[in-house]
Amino acid sequence: MSTADYPDWGGEHALAALLAAGTVSGNPGGIPLLLRPVTIINQLAPLTVNASNNRFFGPFTVNQPSYDIGFSLHTSSGVAIINQIIMEWSDSMSGLIVERNTWYVWAGTVANPHVIRGSGPCAGNTLSVTINNLNPVNGETLDNITLLGTSQLRGRHDWRTDDANNTGFDIPTFTATTPDMESSLIASSAISVGAGATATRALPLYSGAAWMHAETTKLDASARMTVQNITGAAGGLPYVDVATVTTSAVDGRANSLIFMPRAECQLLLHNADAGVQTLKVMLIVAEQPV
Repeated sequence: MSTADYPDWGGEHALAALLAAGTVSGNPGGIPLLLRPVTIINQLAPLTVNASNNRFFGPFTVNQPSYDIGFSLHTSSGVAIINQIIMEWSDSMSGLIVERNTWYVWAGTVANPHVIRGSGPCAGNTLSVTINNLNPVNGETLDNITLLGTSQLRGRHDWRTDDANNTGFDIPTFTATTPDMESSLIASSAISVGAGATATRALPLYSGAAWMHAETTKLDASARMTVQNITGAAGGLPYVDVATVTTSAVDGRANSLIFMPRAECQLLLHNADAGVQTLKVMLIVAEQPV
């Protein structure tokens, strides 16, 4: 018997390798007992997603407790295209669906594709991902998609628009806000709105709690701010209000905690006054454990 027969042969490096990689000669990677990220999807070449069609990935075997995802979508049609992204976990033994998460995401433009980053907990040990183009006429491009299994423990599914590498948030036919998601700022706008008129701004993807602050230069109750879920547009359905706040008659301000769905929304700024005024609104992420 030699020293090589013992699991701790080679010192701490070998023991860390054994714990992390399953073999003394392996790469210890990161923290012992935490497996290194595993690539599940790494589609770097662009894929066309035709009208009323989809791209399906899977099924994949998943052996990590959590996932990280990133993808990018754009359209050259000049038309706003909504996508339904479905992540479906199932049990490999029974085939039963354990959990299904659905997100609704707009495609960006050629010059400024819509980039999404997200993470969350895994459910079953088998995963399939479907990207459905809900537009019946126009196609789009899935620029890339990467999905990793990770040993980081995620408490909830958290997907957001990634505006770090973009020149701005750009959705065809919409005027967008200018978010700064890296600093948890969903929207910050100060807009001059005519008497009885409504200004509309597209919001980036964010799901969860958010603080909404609104104010008006008239310092009264003449402003109303509404967050709407706009995914009904894909099926010709009306938009649904997620939250509405009206400024106070005392100081022209309003604050509210709202909850945003797993779908992109738009912001309506309505001026009920008889004259032009500037309406201000700010949406800030109310961070939750992830």
